[in-house]
Amino acid sequence: MKIKQDRKEIENKIRKELIAFNEKIEEIEFLHRQFNVLAVAIISKWTDYTVRVVNYEKEKEEVKKILTKSKRVTGFLNCSEAKEIYEDIKNVFFDNEYLSFQVINLRDSNKKLENRNQELLRSLIKSKQEEININKKIKECKNFAKLETELEDLKKEGIRNILLIGEESKGKSTLANVLCGSEKFHENHHGMRFKEIKVDEFDVEDGRYRVIDTAGISPDCIKNRFRESLSSDLSELTKLIERGINQVFLVIDSGSLPDNKWIEFYRLLNPVIFDDEINDYITVVRTKFPNFKNKESCNIERDLIRSKLRESGIKIPNEKIILVDNPVRDKDTRMYSQRLLRNYLKEHQDIYRPRNLNKLNEIITTGDNEIKKYYTQEESDKIIKQASKVNKVIGGEIIKIGTSTVGLITAILGLAASAASCQIM
Repeated sequence: MKIKQDRKEIENKIRKELIAFNEKIEEIEFLHRQFNVLAVAIISKWTDYTVRVVNYEKEKEEVKKILTKSKRVTGFLNCSEAKEIYEDIKNVFFDNEYLSFQVINLRDSNKKLENRNQELLRSLIKSKQEEININKKIKECKNFAKLETELEDLKKEGIRNILLIGEESKGKSTLANVLCGSEKFHENHHGMRFKEIKVDEFDVEDGRYRVIDTAGISPDCIKNRFRESLSSDLSELTKLIERGINQVFLVIDSGSLPDNKWIEFYRLLNPVIFDDEINDYITVVRTKFPNFKNKESCNIERDLIRSKLRESGIKIPNEKIILVDNPVRDKDTRMYSQRLLRNYLKEHQDIYRPRNLNKLNEIITTGDNEIKKYYTQEESDKIIKQASKVNKVIGGEIIKIGTSTVGLITAILGLAASAASCQIM
């Protein structure tokens, strides 16, 4: 509304400026612009006509005559001549206005193009930066993959191995599941035999543990698994425990200790894989003991187990005998057993590293023909003597071997490998 009023006031000022005494405006055109207003008019002067052009400056609020004296537009012009001149000037005004709009539009277009160019430039810079970042991330990913590998190596170095040893159906696999809090190990409740090595890991505050469980050991298992186990099982086992053993859990149940054949076999293996230091890392785990929460019952049972082991020449102190119960459907009892076992491991952090593993690995890799390179004659004689004892213990049906040192050493190592698949390791 105010704009219309302003225009009306300006147009009135222009009208007053265009006419003099006894003159009359016949026709007028206004061209309103941002900073000024142009006006062209035909003025009647009694007997002639003239054309006048004025400019109104909005900033100064002044009206100035632009065109007042010209032979073509002043003097004695008839109406038709005045009309032609008026139309010419008006058309020039409008053409100029059109061109001004065109110029403005071009300027706007140029501005838009400049803005677009700026946007494209920013996009190009951003794209280049993203490319740099992607290449950087690719490099970081490669480094990360390397770090992951190094981290895994560090984890392997820091992992603590727990070996489960014992006869079939004594609860080793159940014990492994309870320790790891998983169901990876097949719990044998029907007397079935499983021969392959099973491995699982679990993490606690003091580090990571690896539980190694194999099939139950028996004389039949030892005899039947000999040939197929020599390279694969022994190789797998030595890789698993190459960085050491935290604990060897000798698993028994309901007062049924391993028979004399198994104990003798285990004792004879020490010169091949272990040494006397392994005795400090053996812990007897008595499973299927419902009264394991009763201190008095546990002490009585520990004395019984220790006495029986002493008869076989194995000395285990009472504090290295654990009693647990892991019923299949009693989750609370299994969790109690888990806490008991893990607390025990937390208190026994030392690592035992078998000194003979490197030599065994070299033998497996090199083959029977190179065995003599790794054992002195004295060591060979000792192993031959042990092999003879093992042959008597098992029943003389292990394998037909020659009388050579190489053959006897191969037999002993084969027996050790069988033990690996039959739960000696």
